[in-house]
Amino acid sequence: MANTQTTRKIDDFELEPVPEKAKRSWYVISLIWLAIGIDISGLFLGAFLSTGLTIHDALFATFAGSAILAVLAMLCANIGFQSGVSTPLMSSSVFGRHGGKVLGAINGISLVGWFAFQADFSLYTC
Repeated sequence: MANTQTTRKIDDFELEPVPEKAKRSWYVISLIWLAIGIDISGLFLGAFLSTGLTIHDALFATFAGSAILAVLAMLCANIGFQSGVSTPLMSSSVFGRHGGKVLGAINGISLVGWFAFQADFSLYTC
């Protein structure tokens, strides 16, 4: 008896540009980025800054750092939005297949490192 169950494919468009019908709205993407900025270590950053800085200096440092990061992120995101390709695909087209793999490995290692930092940070704060 043949298996007639349809398997659902998850298509992240990792090897091709994202078609217009599959793109998410700016609202959905902004909610994702908002959620990324809210984490335990981010909340404790305010506590650490407040112990060594005045409230004015702590707010200035936080907003200045966030503004610089936002400008850089918007410039990079604009390229991805206009081309419709992912970061790994764009890296491969710029640096070649092997260069894209190297950048992907660096990105993966940094993400594992950040996860380890968050896990360690959460362990000592809870």
